Amino acid sequence: MGSWIIVHGEDGEVIDYKPYADGAILIFEALENEQPNKFTVTDFFVNEFLGVVWHRLESYTEVTEGAILDFSCSSEEPVSNTVIGEFSLTVNNVPNGVSLKEFVASNGQNGGYAYSTGTPNGATFTFTSSLKIFEAQTDYLISVRDGDGGFKYYVLDNYVNGGSYIIDYSLFSAFDNLIAVDYPLHAKLRLSLTGYDESENSYYYLSNLTSSGDFGGSFQLGTYENFDQYRILYNISPYTNYEYEYSDFGALPSTLIIPDQPSFTITNESVFEFEFSTNLEDYLEKTSEWVFQDGNYTTSWRIGSVKDYSPKLGGFPPNLIEMYPNLNLQALEHNNIEFRLNEKERITIYSAD
Repeated sequence: MGSWIIVHGEDGEVIDYKPYADGAILIFEALENEQPNKFTVTDFFVNEFLGVVWHRLESYTEVTEGAILDFSCSSEEPVSNTVIGEFSLTVNNVPNGVSLKEFVASNGQNGGYAYSTGTPNGATFTFTSSLKIFEAQTDYLISVRDGDGGFKYYVLDNYVNGGSYIIDYSLFSAFDNLIAVDYPLHAKLRLSLTGYDESENSYYYLSNLTSSGDFGGSFQLGTYENFDQYRILYNISPYTNYEYEYSDFGALPSTLIIPDQPSFTITNESVFEFEFSTNLEDYLEKTSEWVFQDGNYTTSWRIGSVKDYSPKLGGFPPNLIEMYPNLNLQALEHNNIEFRLNEKERITIYSAD
């Protein structure tokens, strides 16, 4: 329904705005009497699907003269693999303790992975899954978290179409360099872990752990000899209004510690004059999001800036407000603020309902 770029000056005044389409190149030039050193550039996108309209705005602050911003989406398609068969796999006698349990099978091919929730059998647990066979027929790496907190793997090769394989958990080996990560009582938890094999240029899924239980515990991270690097995403909400995230591609961390929730008080909620106070001192960037929903119309606006910079937005182009009467900028309510602590860690504080 429309895509626009809006440019504000340092004092918040609207300098210019233009529509754009995919592949378009826009050039903004200030008048001789308009020479700000920094700009705020807002990507305004309006989309409609099945009668539901979403107005999405995202602002980039401290953009300097001569900067080039790329708003294009990647068109690269994943490499497809031909499925030539499938087989079934059962892992039995997995300890059924209180720790979080999961089963992940991956062969490094696009689409070549599977998860299983498993079935309890008293003191043990059984995982059953159907796995695809591709032309390359690479080995499957089976990783399992057991109820006693163990994190182990098994390499499956020589499988055939229509085969049915049963593996006893006692044949699994522990991952190397195991690291215990303690987690507190939580509203939600997610751990995504993949290993990268440089020789194959392939990613293997090792973990896709989720939890929404009111309990704490511990899980393990570990390495595998064939992997050069790891992609990890760990996200946990100790409280419904507080979230911690660790994300990295490289070596596994030696420890993961969730920082205490800092204080956060809003003194001016307006998207145009937002102000807040916090006792958090050590962070790089902050990004706030405002949201308003009215029936089938939703408006959201994200504004990011470095720690010591507070952007000014003096207004919005009147023509766009007339063009999109359900934009509802004045009704926006602060939803959350994200603090990027460093290159790997960030926390998010959600405003009370």
